[in-house]
Amino acid sequence: MNNNKNLFNRIIEKEVFIILAAKEFNRDTSTIRANWITMGNVPDYFEVRFHQLLINFIKCEINKTKQIIK
Repeated sequence: MNNNKNLFNRIIEKEVFIILAAKEFNRDTSTIRANWITMGNVPDYFEVRFHQLLINFIKCEINKTKQIIK
């Protein structure tokens, strides 16, 4: 799952995602930003769920953009 950083770079509202992930995993936002995203050090037991959050967040942003365009 080493493409988490690439997925994160596709997110428009990065700070919103960081807050969401911090709440989901009961971690500080600085931990998510510095360790999980910048350094890529997502704990193994959170890796799959973190990846799912990234993908679902991107899908939501795409749907939101489609709604605005209509």
